[in-house]
Amino acid sequence: MGGMLTNAITLRAAAYPDHHARRTGLYNGGYRHAGIAVQKLKVSHRREPGGHVFLEFRFSSEPMAAAAAAGDGLALWVPLEPLEPLGGDREYWLVDQPVAQGPMGSFQARHSGDLLALSGWRSVTAAALAGASRQFYLEALQAAAAAGFPHLIRVWQYLPGINTGCGEAERYKQFCTGRAAALRQLQLDPGSLPAASALGCGIELPMQITFVASRVPGKHLDNPRQTSAHRYPPQYGQAPPSFARATVFGRRLLISGTSAIIGHQSQFSGDVDKQLRCTVDNLLLLMDHACAEADARRVENLQARVYLRHAEHLPQVRAGLIADLPNLASAIYLQADVCRSDLLVEVEASGVLR
Repeated sequence: MGGMLTNAITLRAAAYPDHHARRTGLYNGGYRHAGIAVQKLKVSHRREPGGHVFLEFRFSSEPMAAAAAAGDGLALWVPLEPLEPLGGDREYWLVDQPVAQGPMGSFQARHSGDLLALSGWRSVTAAALAGASRQFYLEALQAAAAAGFPHLIRVWQYLPGINTGCGEAERYKQFCTGRAAALRQLQLDPGSLPAASALGCGIELPMQITFVASRVPGKHLDNPRQTSAHRYPPQYGQAPPSFARATVFGRRLLISGTSAIIGHQSQFSGDVDKQLRCTVDNLLLLMDHACAEADARRVENLQARVYLRHAEHLPQVRAGLIADLPNLASAIYLQADVCRSDLLVEVEASGVLR
């Protein structure tokens, strides 16, 4: 996988008051690659006791939020503005083992048991976006594999001006072109990528990506009524998107950003109510499919991020989700551009298979 970042990297323990302070390294402790138990993951929009904070996402469109997050070394800045302040501006991913954090090359890394997260942001111009996304993926995948975490289980990608540009010059298509080039260089099957989300932020903001990788693989799933993203026809770009509709990791179901798409075609252009109904139908079908694949009966404790192109759609989208997604425990609503300009709403989620 190349010679980058192959030196042992020591991460310092995250300094939450309830954590036991200790120092650890990715190569210390005699990890075995066989027989590792899959770590338990819990997602919440509140800071809860009983778990170690593996990831803390802070949502804000203010560039100064990036400096604040980098300053304390514990939080990951997501460059999107919450639409419902009372609903909170943070999301926590909790684990059952202590967490260590520190730099790994150009990324901030977090490590706990069989999990590694790499996060970084870079300022890019439209002309440099393909090259930047290629390098982002190359460095992250090489670093994770070199550290012994070769299996991606979740990716979040926030791109400045995602719908800007025409034809193949559209920024999202350029991003996909760069990612595809990295996969070719690493000889990786696009179908091997996990659940992911790609949203647009302000054009003046940096590109931000967070990768979560594991020592043990998850199981990637498609939606029965949607075309696999990496098999989209050329109208969506010379290099199609690459992600799974969901990933099962242990008993945790990680659902990609989901919109009003049937097959490969967008539905109900300009109608947010019908798009939301189609999106919910996709989510319900995907959860049923995941239950069948994982020998589960239901999905519990569903936590969602809801991305809205237009802030004025918040009341009707929130009401629609409450009515049509009864197992939704909580949601954070964020203003963001969806990767297709004709889509108005996108929902990603995480739940527990029972």
